[in-house]
Amino acid sequence: MLTGAKLNQPAGHYVRPGIAWMTGKLTVTSKAEEYRRHAEECLDAAEVIRNAKERAILLRIAHTWMQLAEQEDAAAAQQHRAHPADDEEE
Repeated sequence: MLTGAKLNQPAGHYVRPGIAWMTGKLTVTSKAEEYRRHAEECLDAAEVIRNAKERAILLRIAHTWMQLAEQEDAAAAQQHRAHPADDEEE
């Protein structure tokens, strides 16, 4: 149940971590996808910002989000190797 979620948000808006409001439907995303989305938002902001220090900060934050996504992918792959039958049941 999404108590307190605002469902009248624009497409692509994250209602909660791992849950996005996409084209009028709730979409469950992986943590890695969510982290990549945050990185993309930082990169988009860095493209238009004029202050070099602020741009550098946004680029470092984007890099950190991408590292987190890679770590999440590695953890998910390790989980799959340890329990391959779990994915087949879904």
